[in-house]
Amino acid sequence: MLRPMALLPHRRLGSSELQVSLFSLGSWRTFERISREQGLDVMQAARDAGITFLDDARYNDETGAAPIATGWSEVVFGELFRAAGWVRDEVTVANKLWWEFWPDQEATAELDGSLGRMGLDHVDLIYSMPPPEGMDVADLVAQVAALIASGRARSWGIGNWQPDVLADADIGLVASYVFAGGTLTGKYLQGQPGRAAADHSATAASARQRAEAVVQLAHEWDVSPASLAFSFALGHPRLASVLFGATGPEQLRQNVASLDVFASLDEQQRRQLDQLAAS
Repeated sequence: MLRPMALLPHRRLGSSELQVSLFSLGSWRTFERISREQGLDVMQAARDAGITFLDDARYNDETGAAPIATGWSEVVFGELFRAAGWVRDEVTVANKLWWEFWPDQEATAELDGSLGRMGLDHVDLIYSMPPPEGMDVADLVAQVAALIASGRARSWGIGNWQPDVLADADIGLVASYVFAGGTLTGKYLQGQPGRAAADHSATAASARQRAEAVVQLAHEWDVSPASLAFSFALGHPRLASVLFGATGPEQLRQNVASLDVFASLDEQQRRQLDQLAAS
């Protein structure tokens, strides 16, 4: 059943003034790979579900069909955003600084390019990925602060930094890659090829070790493995939002319905999830 918009929780994002929906919709490797009609259906389903936090990113074209080499994902996102009828001031839009062309391109030029492709005049949240070799953190902070001072971004966060950097920070966690590329859903247990098969990260390796146990536990509790992966993320004390992508409205609705699964778990079951993750 679709969770009514007013009932989807919102949480404060770290020390910022942003209030974000507990689920957020990402666009990584998604909207440029499906039809515009499918993309619009997903966007509208997100609105109907009460999602008010959208995440976008620039990345290089992998389809061979995009008219530009990098950032076509942002163009498609912006077109779908407007077609879906989002009210800009009612939505938190995030994007990322990759520092890919630094020092020739600093933060202002990188974000201006993204804004131009999205057709927006600002983002609400800009994530800084780890600084490139040769950039110190003080310079990074100064450049990002300038984005906020100029109105190009309202707040900033960091993405994929090492955990020890965050240990003492007042963070609001946005959990991403919660399925480890689909591994924790169990769909690769029989050795099928897919995105996760080419992922050699520590996260993917850990997920492969646990996938069978996740599937077995989901079977015992009569829920989907995906809902257990979401439930683990939802139980984190610093969580602000769980980020996911979807290629269809039904997938989106099923993901949001994981909140009901999480709410139904008792303390013993939640401890089992924690123990499985720590094993």
